[in-house]
Amino acid sequence: MYVLLSMMLARVARAGRPALAPHLLRSLATTPSAPLPGTTSPAAEEIADLVKRSRAAQAQIAHYSQEQVDDLITAMVWSVCNESTAKHIAQHTVDETRLGNYDGKFLKIFRKTRAALQDIIDDKSVGVIEELPERNIVKIAKPVGVIGALSPSTNPEATPVIKSIAAVKGRNSIIVAPHPRAQKTNALIVDLMREAIVKMGAPADLVLGVENPSVVKVRDEEERKCMILGKRKSVRDLSERLLYLKN
Repeated sequence: MYVLLSMMLARVARAGRPALAPHLLRSLATTPSAPLPGTTSPAAEEIADLVKRSRAAQAQIAHYSQEQVDDLITAMVWSVCNESTAKHIAQHTVDETRLGNYDGKFLKIFRKTRAALQDIIDDKSVGVIEELPERNIVKIAKPVGVIGALSPSTNPEATPVIKSIAAVKGRNSIIVAPHPRAQKTNALIVDLMREAIVKMGAPADLVLGVENPSVVKVRDEEERKCMILGKRKSVRDLSERLLYLKN
């Protein structure tokens, strides 16, 4: 580390830009370093705990019926899309991210989440989902466990909801990692869905959010074999793709 630092400082000096040296030192001081051999970083420990909780919650709904998961995702959507709550979320999102406008945010949480629910509510995601008798093939949906999802700063109000209902529809659990600029909005929405899940008799940890998100934490999610979703998938497409995840 010290050899590398010396080389970098020497290169700055040779370039005739010594004024950059203090900025370089500050940058290095705030860059997360790799943990020592045999140790784990606080970020890794946090993600490990989230994954452990998420797996335990998912196991409790692994044998839910189609009706149970459909009732569950309906409750999750209605916990955030009722008019008064949607207004609060919309204003909170604009205040925190300084992106977009109130009317656009309100319509996303009030209308788009309900539209997403309607898109998937009639899809089969439990048991036999397709039969191809001419090929002697029967497709059976199977939950895969924990899903990691990214949520952008440009759409932090609807993305967590849409990805969460897609995951739970397949009897999976989900951990949502928001953009740092929208972490409070993500926490607000995740908490509302968790409350709705508990009221339906299911474990709250089916939906979890990453606090103080960072690239390091997202990378650790990937290393712990969480499938990372960058955008919403249809339930059928999601079910097929999730078969690649190794529990």
